[in-house]
Amino acid sequence: MPVINSYSDIKNTGKIAIVKSRSIRESFTNLERTLTNLPSLVTDRLILQQMRIDDIIVNDLNFVRMLKSIDPSINIDNESQNNYSLILNNQKTRNLLALKLSLTYSTIKPRQEFGDEIDDLIQFLEVELKGRNNKRQII
Repeated sequence: MPVINSYSDIKNTGKIAIVKSRSIRESFTNLERTLTNLPSLVTDRLILQQMRIDDIIVNDLNFVRMLKSIDPSINIDNESQNNYSLILNNQKTRNLLALKLSLTYSTIKPRQEFGDEIDDLIQFLEVELKGRNNKRQII
């Protein structure tokens, strides 16, 4: 993110004092922290989800039948039907699917919060810029 990189550049020069607003500095710091942690969170969640869902695909589903929707030329005549009711009657399968949903949500939520932090920072910057413009008009 160019804005975060620019903020890091300002910090590295030791001239962080040019950002007068404490709330703006704190917002940049929080965004920087979130941006640093977000990729590892997403990667961890995706790896765990995929391992668990692979277990269902390997053990409970005839995945070949599912490929037909992607590639209509696949012949599934001799492939067994998927009995989704039976599959979903299995508590382990339901738990794994619930886990996937939970982990997906736990990945999406920090991204939404990151977006909210960016919105807050934009509002802080707008207030700061309006204040500076008003001071210039008075002079």
